[in-house]
Amino acid sequence: MHYLYQRKMKSKIIKVLVVFSLLLFWLPSTASQAKEKPILGVSTVYEKSIKTVDLAVYVQSDEKIAGGSFDITYDSSLLTVYDSSVAVGDALSGFMMNSKNGATGGKVSVAFANDTGLMVNGTVLAFKGRISKAGSTINLDFDNVQFYGEDGKKIEVTIVDGAIKPFGGKETIHGEKVNSSKPWTIELSTAYNRASLNEHTVSVKNSSGKLVDIVIMKVSNTKFTVKPKGNYARGTYTLEITEQLLSASGEKLKEPVQYSFTVQ
Repeated sequence: MHYLYQRKMKSKIIKVLVVFSLLLFWLPSTASQAKEKPILGVSTVYEKSIKTVDLAVYVQSDEKIAGGSFDITYDSSLLTVYDSSVAVGDALSGFMMNSKNGATGGKVSVAFANDTGLMVNGTVLAFKGRISKAGSTINLDFDNVQFYGEDGKKIEVTIVDGAIKPFGGKETIHGEKVNSSKPWTIELSTAYNRASLNEHTVSVKNSSGKLVDIVIMKVSNTKFTVKPKGNYARGTYTLEITEQLLSASGEKLKEPVQYSFTVQ
């Protein structure tokens, strides 16, 4: 696993070459053309201190979903989830029925249903949790996952478990200041899973750790761009790519990436 950052003086584009694995590197590019299953994922947060963190469960799907349910499990001795913070996300707002069970015994549960199938893309559950032990790795795992189409048949989904843990990936600092509308181009050495490319796997944070509104645009099956919705204010930012960005065959990145830059 390796990363190569290369600065082009004329275009001022940063290329991030990410190798998922040697096996994937050898796969033909046509692998990315296969129909991708809907993705059910829970965010990974890189944090080593005792503090409260925001967590989200998301769905990205190109097919209509009429109902489903799932549990998120975690070690309650390492993470305290605030029951009052558990909320159904906007992506489920169109369903006739949606419900959640608050944090009980290291588990949060969600169920939703509708009389017709709906497109579901975005956050389906949000909650806050407080890390109880500094430096610990807290796995956030899915259990009892069931999704159904409007014909009543079960929909197969790609499950992407998450975690709260110290950052252990590649950290790089861009050496020159950039303008306030700076776009970044990320190029991978093999095709990525398009459904896994979203604001939960690729993000930009300011120096206080607050998320910045960004636009992620797919350029090709190996390339995408990231830019702010408006303009960055002056200051330092970090572009983060978690290991939940999947390859076309469903493998996670071996290492996450944090790329820091300063806006003039």
